[in-house]
Amino acid sequence: MSDMKPKRKECKYTLPQLARFNELSAVARSRVEMHLRRCESCQSAWQDLEQIEQLRFNEEEFTSERKDAIYDRLVPSIYEISNEVTQSNATISWWKPVVAASVGIAAAAAVVFAILVYQQPQDHTIASFSISPPVEPAVAPTGPDLSKGRIDKMQGIVYMDGKPFSGMDGSLKLVDGTRVAVAEDSKLNFRMGRFVKVALVDETSWSINKITPELISLSLERGKLAVEYDGSLGRRMEIHTPETTVLVKGTIFTVEVFGDGATQVSVTRGKVQVISNDSTHSSIDVASGELIQVPGTDRAVELGDRQRILAAEVESLSDNLVTTSGRLVRFDGGQEHVQVEIEDQIVGFTPLTVRLPAGPVSYRLSKPGMQSVEAQLVNEQTSEQVRFTLHPSTDYVPRVAHMGGKKHGRKAAPALNSDAVPDEESRNFVVRAKAAMSAGDLPYAAHLLEETTRRVSGEQLITALSLLAECYAAMGNYKQAADTFDRVASLVPGTAIAQNSKYEEGRLAMDYIGDYDRARAAFTAYVAEPAVGQLQEDAYFSLCELYGREGVRKNALQCFNEFLRMFPDGHRNSYAHLWRGVLHQEVDQDWRLAERDLLTFIHAKPRHPRCEEARYRIALGRYNIGDFQGAMMMFQEYQEEHPGGQYSIRVERLKQSLWDKMRKKSSKK
Repeated sequence: MSDMKPKRKECKYTLPQLARFNELSAVARSRVEMHLRRCESCQSAWQDLEQIEQLRFNEEEFTSERKDAIYDRLVPSIYEISNEVTQSNATISWWKPVVAASVGIAAAAAVVFAILVYQQPQDHTIASFSISPPVEPAVAPTGPDLSKGRIDKMQGIVYMDGKPFSGMDGSLKLVDGTRVAVAEDSKLNFRMGRFVKVALVDETSWSINKITPELISLSLERGKLAVEYDGSLGRRMEIHTPETTVLVKGTIFTVEVFGDGATQVSVTRGKVQVISNDSTHSSIDVASGELIQVPGTDRAVELGDRQRILAAEVESLSDNLVTTSGRLVRFDGGQEHVQVEIEDQIVGFTPLTVRLPAGPVSYRLSKPGMQSVEAQLVNEQTSEQVRFTLHPSTDYVPRVAHMGGKKHGRKAAPALNSDAVPDEESRNFVVRAKAAMSAGDLPYAAHLLEETTRRVSGEQLITALSLLAECYAAMGNYKQAADTFDRVASLVPGTAIAQNSKYEEGRLAMDYIGDYDRARAAFTAYVAEPAVGQLQEDAYFSLCELYGREGVRKNALQCFNEFLRMFPDGHRNSYAHLWRGVLHQEVDQDWRLAERDLLTFIHAKPRHPRCEEARYRIALGRYNIGDFQGAMMMFQEYQEEHPGGQYSIRVERLKQSLWDKMRKKSSKK
């Protein structure tokens, strides 16, 4: 495997040779060319020297602006080489070739300036490179081109601008308005230009608002995002979520947006500023090793392992086998979620597209209960497909995967204490069930847990049933999951475990089973408990939401009125205002009260997707009460904030109707 990675001593030999490449012997040139095929840093230095060779200047037109443009082109290249080597686990001796490269490029640039200012030759030479007679030059860019994206890794299903994306050419076109969606259990690692590394993980929706020489503005509507960005070139970055705006100068950080719009921001290197989007516009600095949640904590706390694992998606990629250089390889076969190992390193699960080094690379494909496949990649083309079929193994023993399985629900089930299981055979069932769940083999895990629940009692039974319910839910067996949560609640009535189980039962019944009566009974049982549980507000909100979904609007309006009186500062408050605003319009057509609630929601969550509906309804209300000027202002705001939105046709019709009414009114005068 050591042959796959560029060696620092080879860089130390290669970098000084680039400036006098034409003078080298055939053997030396071949050695340099072989190294350039496998080392991105030296490739970058070579490309920059070639660009210097191709530049053509007219002495009379060499202005200070053109000189600054050339500096802007050279400085990022020097910085990139230094930064890539710094991020690898280099020893002190590895710094020498980097310094030499930086000094070499800077010296070459100095020679360019000296020749252009003090001489008027027809044919200049720089370190044996020939420069042709001067012609009109193109304006050099002021910074790295971020519109050219490059895929490092793609796992599962990814959508680009609403269409399934294969990405086998390895490139991404990143412009204003580009939208990327990552499905459940999927992942996309890519780079914007050379200076921004991005990872989108598991049910994530991400988009580009605007990219200018001064600003990179991105949006994360939901899901998980990790970014490594260096702001030393002067360009700022902003990440917008429904709850916050994250201001970035240069750092490694993560952003997570949950289903209710709440946002978590963590930092593993550097510092960011998090500004809340609520009416107070409060802000807080989050430094390395810290985490902030909005709404929620009013100060930064220590981040946990989950955030560090997410940040690792963009950290130290130069040390990883993946993304070092080379071709894209796609692993796709008859089974999904097959584990892919490259040179004994786990890189992901199928369907998987990953950038791997050129040359022979060994791989292993495995899945619990199936015979593994081991082979070698030997091709040199820029991309290739690996198609496979795994066959069932004769003796099934699940392997413990290195990546945790996905759990369903608000609260993870408590871990089953296998040491407390009284029976040796039952203990073995528990260990194997945990291994199967970690590996993603949920049916087999459920089978083992079912056997375990028949052998244990007491606290071990409660914990095993809770884990089994989570397993059923993750498999999509929602009815079995709800029944199991109900069984847990019946075994330990009056406890916090029982309350949480009833809440989970209600959510499954409402969101997946469609049994609203069962959901109402579960939420009511939760709320009726004398002890106030940690999900009290969520259960009450869900009760009100049930009335709205059923179309019993008067009951829903009354319920949300009571909810806002009971939880005036709750984390569901803004969503209750949105619901109540809609209900005011549909129940009693009280347009002014509706507007008050809808504006409250917009001010609390200005980036939330449902702000589009809120703005449309405000405009509709103003139209109905005859406030034509106010309606027109809101129509304008809607079209600016939501171009091409779902209510665009209705807005145009209302605008046309409004103009007709205004013309009739003016003609009567």
